[in-house]
Amino acid sequence: MPAKKNNPIHMQLTPLEQIVLDTIEEIQSIKRDRGVAPRFATMLEVSNSFNVDLKEAINSLIRKDRLEWHENINGVPLFGIKN
Repeated sequence: MPAKKNNPIHMQLTPLEQIVLDTIEEIQSIKRDRGVAPRFATMLEVSNSFNVDLKEAINSLIRKDRLEWHENINGVPLFGIKN
């Protein structure tokens, strides 16, 4: 029997929502393997993990020549899409 369209469990996830779920699942798995309780992911853990993935994606786009980057006078990285 097909699921109802308004059932939130079966609704399509946005790419960002899927990344969030994957990140939390990874953190919970690490905690489970280490025997850490509670096995919930904190906002700080999710943010830190997300930042690592974000930096890896940015570096990959730079290597693929899709992004350029520079530093401003204060050392803050600036990114632009290459045309």
